Amino acid sequence: MFIVYNLIYIFVLPLLILKDFFRKDHGGIRLISKRFGLGLSEQKHTYIWLHGVSLGEIKTLIPVANSFLQKNERILLSSTTNTGISKINKLFGENPNVEIIPFPYDFQPIHNKIIKSFRVKKIILFESEFWPNLLSQKNDKVKIVSFNTIISDNTFSRYKFFKSFIKEVLSTIDMFFVQSLDAASKLKNFGLSNVKVLGNIKIYKETYEANQSDYQRIKNKISDCSKCIFTAGSTHNNEEEFIISSLPENNELLLFIAPRHPERFISVERLLEKQKFKWSKFSEIEKITDEKIILFDEVGTLFELYMNSNFAVVGGSIKYKKGHNFLEPIFAGTSVITGANLENYLEIKSLFCDTGVIETFTSESELRELVNLYIDQKVRERRLILQKTEIDKFGGKYKQIIQELHEI
Repeated sequence: MFIVYNLIYIFVLPLLILKDFFRKDHGGIRLISKRFGLGLSEQKHTYIWLHGVSLGEIKTLIPVANSFLQKNERILLSSTTNTGISKINKLFGENPNVEIIPFPYDFQPIHNKIIKSFRVKKIILFESEFWPNLLSQKNDKVKIVSFNTIISDNTFSRYKFFKSFIKEVLSTIDMFFVQSLDAASKLKNFGLSNVKVLGNIKIYKETYEANQSDYQRIKNKISDCSKCIFTAGSTHNNEEEFIISSLPENNELLLFIAPRHPERFISVERLLEKQKFKWSKFSEIEKITDEKIILFDEVGTLFELYMNSNFAVVGGSIKYKKGHNFLEPIFAGTSVITGANLENYLEIKSLFCDTGVIETFTSESELRELVNLYIDQKVRERRLILQKTEIDKFGGKYKQIIQELHEI
């Protein structure tokens, strides 16, 4: 089956290379050569390799990376997306104990070269990053950990069609630290017993760190605004239109739209040009005046925007089905609502949404009703207190999770 996988990957590879070549930021030949593992030099020290697919995962891994650095370990950090790499460079670009690479193409010789060059002794893969050729590099000198593991129902259904292959791939992982009993049960379907339920790390406040300069810069731009700031974060295609259509006729409301993917900024601009509301791009204004909508065309500062907001809705849960981290605004001090499509967050959904702590919606009219409700400051404050209180009940395991990662 590995032969079939590699043949398929070779067939798809030209498309991946073309995509990398035409990336707007940090693309081209340089990115492609890095993803082929070219230009690496042999390191004298051993490294721990931490990988997260995109910006959200990288932000969660930052405190984990810092915990290893505090133990005088050296870190190799990788991400698949430009936004993830940009965040890593911003935080660790000047740190001599951190090396940064784009996640390589999934070929055994490339992974082997990286592992040898950096003398990798441990690989920590976040959530569902199961790359067959990377995992095939398992040996007695390299520990592989799947951290905050989640397997959605759709992914599990696909895996069952290739059960023997998936079992062979996943059996190379030394330990799975999973989010839920559901994830543990799914892994046990493949005969895997090296599974420990530690919960979702995104539920712990230690995962979230604000950049104070970004917070202050955003605050300065909105300091003269007396309106209620409603932020729609991590939105996907067709969700912006849904949210705009749900806006009540209230002149005291200012909507910030923060698309999940920066390549969609242009399409959201086109959408806003067709609307009746006055709008501006955040990057082009010094101060907010009489806008009704702001397109937040920044990457990596959504948490700091949430800190400056009065309430938020987290996208990826309206038209997109998997959902995004709807706890993030609460840790930023902002009450939150979310769409009901949360396939990747079923455990957290059962704890907070199904119990009414975080309110959900499925239609424009339901969202409009919630927005009208949350415009009231007293309502927002009561909801935020409730949401914070419930989250605090699940605190206390963060140090245990970090300790487990260090000890494996």
